[in-house]
Amino acid sequence: MIRGGLSPCPPALPRLYSRSSSRSAWSERRSSAIIRAGGINVAAGPRAYPHFSREPVVALAPDVVVITTMSRSGAFNKARADWQRLTHIPAVRHHRIHMVDSDVFDRPSPRLVQALEILTQLLHPGLLKDGP
Repeated sequence: MIRGGLSPCPPALPRLYSRSSSRSAWSERRSSAIIRAGGINVAAGPRAYPHFSREPVVALAPDVVVITTMSRSGAFNKARADWQRLTHIPAVRHHRIHMVDSDVFDRPSPRLVQALEILTQLLHPGLLKDGP
């Protein structure tokens, strides 16, 4: 006999796909950062710098997509528009495609702490009091 009822199951961790345009400190620490921020890296594997075409990303069905790039001048908007066409991805359906500043994510510096805070906020909106 169970007394006091059952504990609710914890919510599933968000599944994240992250892509960087450079081989950087962020690329090297990506899986660790995603785990520390409370997510699952859907692209985790034996390769240090995996690059996927869009078809495998659709099959991985991430809840959140985070893209860093060193390109500016409209590149963020173009990349976002390209991703918005992939309506089978939960991240697209729930408007969770995020472009982030590569100066914060792609440079080996104390800014990686800021990157982790941003990543946590993107995975769990409202969790951090002040936000990134």
